[in-house]
Amino acid sequence: MRENPDIIFDELLDSDALFREGRQLHHCVGSYLDACRRGCCAIVSMRSLDGKLCATLEIELPGRILVQVKESCNRQPSAVVRRHIKAYVEAVGLIWKKSA
Repeated sequence: MRENPDIIFDELLDSDALFREGRQLHHCVGSYLDACRRGCCAIVSMRSLDGKLCATLEIELPGRILVQVKESCNRQPSAVVRRHIKAYVEAVGLIWKKSA
């Protein structure tokens, strides 16, 4: 999904992708593998092509609820990141939990 051609949202579908995301952004998303395999959640990586914007999204399944967004080192998303995520949420029909 690309509402902005400079921003890519990509679901992480295997252990290598999850661990690579965790290593690059210095957070624990690599530990979500079992929850993903059980169908409890999906993990989506948000990246800008220039590398300046990066965040990880946790989507609770089957409700399709965005429950968590983290930038590097578990920082809360910036206003710019939130704007891109809002467009993504609307485009793919997710519910954005207020505390995410």
